[in-house]
Amino acid sequence: MVMRVVLILLFFFAGNVLAALPARYMQTTKDAAIWSQIGDKMVTVGNIRAGQILSVTPVAADYYAFKFGFGVGFIDKGHLESVQGKQKVEDGLGDLNKPLSNQNLVTWKDTPVYNAPDISSAPFGVLVDNLRYPIISKLKGRLHQTWYQIRIGDRLAYVSAMDAQEDNGIPILTYHHILRDEENTRFRHTSTTTSVSGIQQPNDLASRSRLCHVDDVPTGGLHP
Repeated sequence: MVMRVVLILLFFFAGNVLAALPARYMQTTKDAAIWSQIGDKMVTVGNIRAGQILSVTPVAADYYAFKFGFGVGFIDKGHLESVQGKQKVEDGLGDLNKPLSNQNLVTWKDTPVYNAPDISSAPFGVLVDNLRYPIISKLKGRLHQTWYQIRIGDRLAYVSAMDAQEDNGIPILTYHHILRDEENTRFRHTSTTTSVSGIQQPNDLASRSRLCHVDDVPTGGLHP
């Protein structure tokens, strides 16, 4: 409980810290949970496997922050060390400098993330289920399988289209007039007019949905 309170407090100024302080690449020493903000809660949004490299910024004595989607993720300082040997982040084509696309992936289970678009490559970590995450681009692997290229902690990672699906967005309903049910006798089949019950049904459906977006708040990654 104390940890979550501390992380929530860190969240409110982490965006400014990331912009102001120099980041450096560090390496995970063990499989490490990562957290991000959902509304007023700090929750686990995945994990990063031991030996992985990501760019982090110290934000407190015990935690580092890193870029997570459009927001900020957190990792325990005790799970990080200086990069060993001559390892470095691979980005031969300059993809890290590309802007994020207008597309997102949606996880429907705990979803493996890889270091390359190949299921035989080293696993980077896992994204939790029911998460919407921005992608840089889609590409084909060596077996002509579709992969989503994403960015976590200023390094590239990949999610197979077999493990996640492309987000089709959220449909928007627009009406010019809303009438009480007893008033709506002449316009029931008119697309610009609806009744109170007609509005209530999609609202009820939306309220039952658990899917959250990584940029639903200004600087936080999300998971319900």
